[in-house]
Amino acid sequence: RTFLFWATAFLSFQGAVSVHNAVHCPLFREKWKNNVFQSVLSVWFGHCASSYVPGHNLSHHRNLQTPKDVMRTTKMKFRWNFLNGLLFMPTILLSTSANDAAYFNAQRALRRPIYYQLRLEALVYVSFQLLVAAFNPTKWLFVVWLPCLLGKYGIISLNMLQHDGCDTESKYNHSRNFTGKILN
Repeated sequence: RTFLFWATAFLSFQGAVSVHNAVHCPLFREKWKNNVFQSVLSVWFGHCASSYVPGHNLSHHRNLQTPKDVMRTTKMKFRWNFLNGLLFMPTILLSTSANDAAYFNAQRALRRPIYYQLRLEALVYVSFQLLVAAFNPTKWLFVVWLPCLLGKYGIISLNMLQHDGCDTESKYNHSRNFTGKILN
């Protein structure tokens, strides 16, 4: 059971990485195929894939480590970096959630396609969660919900490793990249 839990958490982290890549560079030329793919990714990731866009693509990438970056690492002030890494995700949760809500409310008012895509992903994701939870609540908790939470925790916490202490003004040293057979 322990192995299954950690294997599922790792797979959820891989789902988070796949969502990251898909919202940066859509996989298919046809929009409907990307919509379906993002809905599947939402189940794998454990959250709506489109929710990655406002906090990551539009805030973090456009405003790296500035006050407009809702995921900036400078929000963490502990002297012990272990605490900064451990508490980064819960610290930014409120600001990223508020940013996402404001973005998608604006998209709804403008009747933009991404709002409707978010609704589709939410329908698929929530339906899956409810179905599994109704079938077996304990398995849902330990095989679906908690591993997905850890996967999200992992992808968001990577921000500390990738950006904390880097020179944001540098053309090349604004981020750390991790490459190799295991990580990339």
